[in-house]
Amino acid sequence: MIQIILFFVLLLASNLMQAEVRYVSKTGNSTPPYTSPETASDSIKKCIDVSNPGDTIVIEKGMYLERLILTKKVHLFGAGADSTIIQFNSDHSVIHVRILSAGIIQGLSIINTSSAYSHSIYTSMLLDDTLIVRNCKFFSKSSNISHGSGHIVAYENYGKGGTFIFTLSDYTSSTISVYNNIGFMDWDISTFSTHATILNNLLYSKERIIYLQNNAPHLVANNICISENNTVGTGIKGLGVTFLNNLVSGYFEWGGIGLHLHGVIKNNIVINSHTGVTGAHPDGYPTDYVVKYNNFYRPINTYRNMLPDNTNIDVFPMFNSEQDGDFRLQKYSPLIDAGDPAILDLDGTRSDIGPYGGPYGMVYEYEDRPPLPPVMVSFNRTRTSVMLFWRKNHERDLTDYRIYADTTSAGFSMADSLLVGQTQDTTFSLPLPDSGRVYYYRISARDSIGNESALSNTLTLVMTSIEEQTERITPEQSGLAGNYPNPFNPTTTIVYRLAERSYVKLYIYTLKGELYDLRVNEEQQPGEYRYLFNPKEKGTMSDLASGAYFYMLETKGRETGKINRETGKMLLIK
Repeated sequence: MIQIILFFVLLLASNLMQAEVRYVSKTGNSTPPYTSPETASDSIKKCIDVSNPGDTIVIEKGMYLERLILTKKVHLFGAGADSTIIQFNSDHSVIHVRILSAGIIQGLSIINTSSAYSHSIYTSMLLDDTLIVRNCKFFSKSSNISHGSGHIVAYENYGKGGTFIFTLSDYTSSTISVYNNIGFMDWDISTFSTHATILNNLLYSKERIIYLQNNAPHLVANNICISENNTVGTGIKGLGVTFLNNLVSGYFEWGGIGLHLHGVIKNNIVINSHTGVTGAHPDGYPTDYVVKYNNFYRPINTYRNMLPDNTNIDVFPMFNSEQDGDFRLQKYSPLIDAGDPAILDLDGTRSDIGPYGGPYGMVYEYEDRPPLPPVMVSFNRTRTSVMLFWRKNHERDLTDYRIYADTTSAGFSMADSLLVGQTQDTTFSLPLPDSGRVYYYRISARDSIGNESALSNTLTLVMTSIEEQTERITPEQSGLAGNYPNPFNPTTTIVYRLAERSYVKLYIYTLKGELYDLRVNEEQQPGEYRYLFNPKEKGTMSDLASGAYFYMLETKGRETGKINRETGKMLLIK
């Protein structure tokens, strides 16, 4: 991919040396030929009109309110995407920049604030023409780049709005090469007949992320694909696609990754999804596919219309920081050297699973970071003790938990004077404290070299008398806090927290991903909730066989509108 880009850049650069350089400035004039900064044009369109094929147009910083049509091979170079802005506003659908010939567009912001179905760039080139788009920023309610024909190389761009690249080409010889871009879109990349190479992009989407609809030898590798709002459909999908070393995060009912009829899926990570991978075929399965060495982490349903493969795993990835978008692997991650043994990383070792492994990945040092902060769940009280419960951490190098207690919440720290115990378990028993006081409990997790996590959320115990206590948990964010006991028989308590007033749904699923029941469906106030799951509420215990079941919490904040979905697994043993 990189070699392809360099070839086109060098080819076009050789043409530039034989052509004129013209200039555009906000303080320019209307008199051609605009061949120096002192004689610059006051309009990009005027400069294009007098240019010859192969000319370069240098556009100084400023905002230019123009629509452009490039009928000849002209190269546009701005002073930088934050400095040179081409903007068009309209009440009608419109194409902002129409490209009818090859060229380079670099260092520009192209903003189309027109109504829906408006494009920032639309290409309709000759089949052997190539447009290079680099270091640009785009905004359009429809498509940042709408591709009709020819070849597009787009790299190191930033897009926002409807679609980053949308192709309508009927020519199977047309191609798109999309490398190292960042997109915050409604949906990111969709093609019909175009052949696509999509590498090393960071793509955020409200819906689907990549959809390659034609049968072609597509390559989709080392992309980070994140969707926050999708509840149906597939994250990245295509026909005849090699999906290699991607990360897909989002709630996709039909799969984080999908194949239509045939393709290859290797070394990918799918997290936070209802279904890991899916196939689409009239008889239920793809006809020709390879799905191996992937990590489908805790889906409700790993495979849909797809036969299982024992090389695929379900393990905690151990990213540097999922919350901060750092998906590099930590030193003891189970995904290191766990990919297809026939595929190598850049350092010559067996490929890692995930977006930085494989031949298009990167070489980096695995950091030994502290574990994630544990999540306190609840406590039980007897006449003589208090039993604390928390969710299990899944770091491979985890050694134990440390329990801290204080009578004030201000300045709560990991001071040795506040340490009241340590354990390898996920429960800890303390003597019942004195009545008439407030007690605060937090825990940390430690790894094999003594790295200690930040402190967990706080459990607050108010002792009003020796016979009475109340409990409060300070919600830091909405989400599940696990269930206890687990395994269970006949009931278990599912604990969840709401950081704001939210509409709440609590679903129960079978191991096959089939909906068993919807148990909560109402608006609730901020706080911590404990839902007692009793299968007898729906028939008898005999209706539910022993085995694993999933529960999913879906919340929508009343004020922020933020949607959060999280799943947990529980085991019924009869």
